[in-house]
Amino acid sequence: MLPKKQRLTSVEIEEVMIKGKPLFSDFFVVKFIKNHTLEIAQGFKISAVSPKKPFSTAALRNKARRRIYSALTSFLETQKPKSGLLIAIVGNKKVLDIPLSDLSFSLEQTFRKGGIL
Repeated sequence: MLPKKQRLTSVEIEEVMIKGKPLFSDFFVVKFIKNHTLEIAQGFKISAVSPKKPFSTAALRNKARRRIYSALTSFLETQKPKSGLLIAIVGNKKVLDIPLSDLSFSLEQTFRKGGIL
């Protein structure tokens, strides 16, 4: 799990979902926007989101979020996104079925494709 200061607040998540540029993968959608005040202060903020439509129960939503955070922390140990970005990762149902190594690799490929790294 990421430290709380590196995760998005609910207001920031709404802003990213409305104004963010999407990057599509088979397992999730990454939305991100540039935040100039954050660039000066601390770097980047990132959160995992699991919507209610594909995950019918809270247990499935929590499991999907935990898997995304787990893949994300292993990925962030080696690479860091550009500073000043607000990033939301919206998982779909396939997140529950793939191995964490594949999920981490897919995150890296998607981040590279969008120029986040």
